[in-house]
Amino acid sequence: MTTAHGEANTQKNNIVSIQALRGIAAFLVVLVHCFPRQHYPDTNILKIISSKGYMGVQIFFIISGYIVPYSMYKNEYNIKKIGVFFAKRMVRIEPPYIASIVLIFLFAWLSAWSPWSNSSMTYKPDWWNILGHLGYLNAFTKQPWLSPVYWTLALEFMFYIILALFFPLFTNTRKIILMASFYVFLSLSFSHNYLPYYLLGHHTVFFMLGISLFLYHVKKINLVEYLVLTTSCFAVCLYIFIPLLALVALASLLFIQYVTRIPKILWGLGAISYSLYLTHAITALRFEALFARLIPGLSIGFKFIFGLLGCIAFAAIFYYIIERPFQKISKNIGYKKI
Repeated sequence: MTTAHGEANTQKNNIVSIQALRGIAAFLVVLVHCFPRQHYPDTNILKIISSKGYMGVQIFFIISGYIVPYSMYKNEYNIKKIGVFFAKRMVRIEPPYIASIVLIFLFAWLSAWSPWSNSSMTYKPDWWNILGHLGYLNAFTKQPWLSPVYWTLALEFMFYIILALFFPLFTNTRKIILMASFYVFLSLSFSHNYLPYYLLGHHTVFFMLGISLFLYHVKKINLVEYLVLTTSCFAVCLYIFIPLLALVALASLLFIQYVTRIPKILWGLGAISYSLYLTHAITALRFEALFARLIPGLSIGFKFIFGLLGCIAFAAIFYYIIERPFQKISKNIGYKKI
């Protein structure tokens, strides 16, 4: 029998591991967008890691697949609570996202008027494109995203919609309904050639890996069933993606399951991971350019280091000023007994 104390310890350990994993995933995404790979040999360890840094996105999908339904389960979610669910998610996710869009617009305008820029340079914003980011409409209109990470937020939002509507199927007391629902949604992984990408497509498998771990942790499935579900997911992952990505997915599940202690720096990086994810592409290269002007002759490596430290510091400020207040508001939006 699982005691209340045991459940509390499990939850605490999962929070620690997920916080660390978020930090690792965000750092990988920063590397893929910011590390100057063209200036380093193929044997350079950071070049090797940064070339695979896009896998940080799939790690985030696994985390969402686990943590979002886990929170819904703890709060005894049912379809009558869909309004509260979206209110909590919108307050938590949207204000930092919108603030990052404003930052892109503001920095582009400032760059055009900077004395360091070309004097003939002007900034003429595409207002329809900017407005299309609200509600992730650019995913439907196929307009370009202002940041290379925004497309993933459109997928996350679609995952929230699917989960809000079909959560009772994933947690159904009848095992056959639960398992059948799992495999129906896992089959969406093969739809990327037929359906638009914002309907999750081949990324579905990563969300389902997180869901399988959630189901096991809340004892909706036993160990054998969990192994069957995850093995099915890994088979799909191996079929669609490269073996390395399947290994990263496996490592992510093991990390969530077994890591209980992390360095404080990794905890801090995990805390600001969403802010870092949103703002690094906006700020890192600008910090590199700033330090290059302040310190003439600065090497490529030091420019990258200063740019990296600058974007992390900016993300921390962004977190405390913008993300954290809305995070607190979201937590205060409570589920009522319905």
